[in-house]
Amino acid sequence: MDIAAIVSAHLDSLREPHVTSDPEPHAYASEAGKCSRAIGFRVAGVPPTEELDLTGKFAMWLGRVIHQMVQDAITAKYPTMVAEAPWRADGVSGRADLSGGLSIEAPLDEDQVSEIKTIAPFGFEKAVTGTRGAQPEGPDRAHVLQGMLSAHALGIALVEPIYVNKAAGAGKPVFHSWEIPYDVKWQGAVQVELERLRGIVAQVKNGHLPPRIFEGEIITNPGLVKWPCDYCPWLGACVELPSGEVDESYGWKGAE
Repeated sequence: MDIAAIVSAHLDSLREPHVTSDPEPHAYASEAGKCSRAIGFRVAGVPPTEELDLTGKFAMWLGRVIHQMVQDAITAKYPTMVAEAPWRADGVSGRADLSGGLSIEAPLDEDQVSEIKTIAPFGFEKAVTGTRGAQPEGPDRAHVLQGMLSAHALGIALVEPIYVNKAAGAGKPVFHSWEIPYDVKWQGAVQVELERLRGIVAQVKNGHLPPRIFEGEIITNPGLVKWPCDYCPWLGACVELPSGEVDESYGWKGAE
């Protein structure tokens, strides 16, 4: 029997599509820090050109299982924490993995947003302990920014990114978290990101796809860029387009 094909089909059946109660095109908090072009494709409803392979499907399934387990463990310990709290603000929607206080008696200004991320061992080591003698890099800025968007929308002043090492070796740490205040620096970053996300949605509504920009830099040749392009669901469509803003005359909506 073809075990790989059987498991692949089963993992497909387990995937839950993103459901939103708002039919109006808008950005998601989970897209914080991501490539503008990729967000544009998603907002426009363009079907992906790249099929997820079995390795990718398995990784996503494992991430969901770990994510749910951590949520369940924390909400069982702290019933005042709410899992998947939905919000919509400034044209962006999101769900905080966990939000609230650690006890009923805790003052509101001690509430927190927690974002759970399952991380491969090398990425976990880079963030938490450092590699090859280097200092730890801390949590990925995009992960923190996602949590800060939720904090902004929910009126919460503390974000806790929680990293889970999804394949930790013997004696290696499995969990690590940071407590990061939603301070003036992050408030400014949130406003910049909200403006960027709203701008992408506006471009798509006007029939334009945004430039291929990631972390403030134009990607000129996505076929040669490992991250994020190698993992982009729309790589096949994107490589055929110029790097700058493009209108519908380029045929990028033709696959709809």
